[in-house]
Amino acid sequence: MLNKLRRNVEGSLLKIGRALGGLGLTPNIITTLGVAAASLAGLLFYLRAPVMGGLLILVSGLLDVLDGAVAKALKKTTRFGGVYDSVMDRYGEFVILLGMALGGYLDGVIAMIAIFSSVMVSYVRARVEAYTSKKFAVGFFERAERLILLILASFITPLFHRAIEYAVYVLILGSQATVLQRLYYAWNIFRGR
Repeated sequence: MLNKLRRNVEGSLLKIGRALGGLGLTPNIITTLGVAAASLAGLLFYLRAPVMGGLLILVSGLLDVLDGAVAKALKKTTRFGGVYDSVMDRYGEFVILLGMALGGYLDGVIAMIAIFSSVMVSYVRARVEAYTSKKFAVGFFERAERLILLILASFITPLFHRAIEYAVYVLILGSQATVLQRLYYAWNIFRGR
């Protein structure tokens, strides 16, 4: 859903991308900074500083938007860059959820299910794109929605200590619903609809 919003601000993002590119930042450097921010967020959740962790998830998400903006603005989109970005996104989600579990906000089994659910959303997309050679951005609970949910829960946690736990339950259900939604669309594509 948020990808539609991203399309509406594409022109502004390209301007920012050109400016960042002018500073010598490459898309892969920005991707690496994004996963570093996610790793620091995971560490902050482990250290039981959820608001700061939420702010770093926000930074990581913004960097994830900007790496693509720089790639498009500088016409430096590459296959490796796309793969690197996707892999680093998965690492970022993993360390955030791991930090939440190690910090006592989540049960370890729930964290594993959440990580699996997030990965499956991306896995279905990757498999369909491998067979169709088309972008397959179907689904109402993609990475941006998952990150926003975790950011909001992080900010609420000082007021309600189980906010992250409940948000992760929503994340699991939303991710699995998106997997089913994508499988349904894939079924229709492969049947020629």
